[in-house]
Parts: sequence; structure tokens; C-alpha cells
Amino acid sequence: MKELPTDYLRYAAAARLEAAGEGLENVRQKHLHSAAMWEGLARTADKVEAIRAKRLVEQSAQVLALSQ
Repeated sequence: MKELPTDYLRYAAAARLEAAGEGLENVRQKHLHSAAMWEGLARTADKVEAIRAKRLVEQSAQVLALSQ
């Protein structure tokens, strides 16, 4: 199953929700750290998808140019 940036953001939101309901500071910080990590993964996944899309367009243009 492919994880999408929206999945990562959902995990981050869940971690923030857990942090909000936590009474122990160290556990709250653990959840907040987890949320930040998931948000970072979402940003990275967005960048990777943009790079893949750009490469696909470039490769398609090359194939089209060679076929003419």
C-alpha cells in the first residue's frame, strides 16, 4: 500500500490530538515530536511527487521528440 502525503498529515493530526489529551509532559513531547516527523515526511513526499511528475513530463517530451 502506498502511503500518501495526506496519510502522513492524518498521522500527524492524530499525534497532535494524543498530545493535547496527555497529562505527562514527556509523553506529550513524544507525541509532538512524532507529529513533527509525520509533517516532515508529508513535505518530503510532496517534493518527491513533484520531482517524479517533472521527470515524467521531461521523459515524455524526449520520447515525443524522438518519434518525430
